Amino acid sequence: MQNYTSNSHQSLLLPTGTAAYRCLRVSELLGNVIGFIVAVEEDDDDKSYRSTLNQLARTNKELLLEPALDELWRKQDSIVPLIKCLPKDLVVDGDRPTFRRPMFPTDWARFKEYAARIQVLVVDDTICRSILRDLGVYSRNFLTNLLPKLRTLTWPASSANWLAHLPPFTNANLKSLHLRVRVRDDDLHKVFHRWGDYLPHLVKDLESLSLELVDDGKKPSHPYRYTPAPITTSPLKLEKLRSFEWQLPLYRSVLMDLAELRNLSRMLIRLARDEEAGEEWRGILGDGAFPELKHLTILGHDIAHCARFMEDLGRRSFETLELLADSGSSTREKEETMRVLEHVGSSLDPETLSKLTIKAGDENTEFHGITFDELRRTVLKFRNLTYLALDTSCSVDGCNDDLEEFAQAWPSMETLQLGRWPYLEDTKLTIHGLKSFARHCPRLYKLVISVDVRIADDDWITKYDGDTAGAISSDDVEGPGYCQNTSLRHLMLGDSLIDHPLAVARFLHWMFPELDTVEGICIGPFDKDPWDVLQDEITRLYNIAWDEERSWARLEPLC
Repeated sequence: MQNYTSNSHQSLLLPTGTAAYRCLRVSELLGNVIGFIVAVEEDDDDKSYRSTLNQLARTNKELLLEPALDELWRKQDSIVPLIKCLPKDLVVDGDRPTFRRPMFPTDWARFKEYAARIQVLVVDDTICRSILRDLGVYSRNFLTNLLPKLRTLTWPASSANWLAHLPPFTNANLKSLHLRVRVRDDDLHKVFHRWGDYLPHLVKDLESLSLELVDDGKKPSHPYRYTPAPITTSPLKLEKLRSFEWQLPLYRSVLMDLAELRNLSRMLIRLARDEEAGEEWRGILGDGAFPELKHLTILGHDIAHCARFMEDLGRRSFETLELLADSGSSTREKEETMRVLEHVGSSLDPETLSKLTIKAGDENTEFHGITFDELRRTVLKFRNLTYLALDTSCSVDGCNDDLEEFAQAWPSMETLQLGRWPYLEDTKLTIHGLKSFARHCPRLYKLVISVDVRIADDDWITKYDGDTAGAISSDDVEGPGYCQNTSLRHLMLGDSLIDHPLAVARFLHWMFPELDTVEGICIGPFDKDPWDVLQDEITRLYNIAWDEERSWARLEPLC
């Protein structure tokens, strides 16, 4: 019998004729194995799944090499690895490689082998533009498509020169095109003027088109310094689009064209500043606008700017709605926030909406209170909410009974933000009210709320405030009021009163045993910030619980 336990290189090979070998000849099973490796390790910053796939391919080159290579090359966050597949005497190596001579037909062999595997590619403007030009020029007589299987492309578009080199890298089956504009040129409107008319000549069935503004750190990145421009002369040029995200300002005429797209389900737009004054949107769009739109993000100068466009859309069945304002509105911010909430409550389908965000610029220093009665009238009926962010200069005012009602109404809530940095003076909530979220919101991951963090239970303080206090006794927590949430990881309590931070930490850890981040503002003179004491204790308790969990995991196979 062959010994497969030796340390030789041969022991790492997958022997033919075995059951494992026969199973992996089934393409679906092999695909599941590779997919599992990528799914488990893809989030690692070191991309360790690539090393794992490389080792897997070496165990049996006949069976595993091609599928592993397909996965290794499927998604590339740079074009440099592909350029390095060209002959060494052709490429001047470095962070910005260039060509030292013309390309010959024989130079393309290795390039073609790997280029044909790429489905997702990111090209950024750190690459030398001349090499993109040369690849396009030299490939004309040798390759029909540089990247025949490419489906998603990210391309630099800071000037017309970059866009001029785009065509050779597209193909008829490209589905998604993401343009990244590093903020440099104030004349971007000239670059994209009716650019959408040219797209169908490159890509027939484009489903996703986006433009992202990237700050280069040299100029202010305020988007309203750019002049809006028409993207296309006819919506028919973009009729297959399902997703459109455009961070440059858009005039009303462009949005009216987009409103005719029958397949558009996701849209991010920035309203042109000229539409800010008056009621230009009133009655312009009509009932038939955006018939399939489910996900909408509106970027505007302030909340009112976003609200005017939203109101003209009328009744909708959105799944997500985001209103993101670049600046605050000082004394008008509460009025504008309530204007949005009133429209949401009266015009959106409560059965479909799952995500709602209202965000204003953070320069406003005037805080205001929104009552639970106002929220009850507007958003409480949206029982399927998983994400609610009131990211404005506000706090939510109410009592612990209100928290109980809202927690029961939103059992699927994952992120809840009630104010950007809420202030205690605007609310009467206490730390004991957080039990409602532990009891009724098992998926809650992040909570931003202002409460009075002082514990009212003197017995609890006596037992658990000292540095030498032991673990929380089950006699103190189990019973009719016992509740835990094992999902909450981030708790931001804003400008909240706090004393006895060690007792508070143990109280929070009892309700939220997976909690690892607690933030707040220190009020009053202290030798040591009580929030730092609280965070240190939360970290210690979390580490103890994690060590215990790992210890039990090691013992389970022995049971």
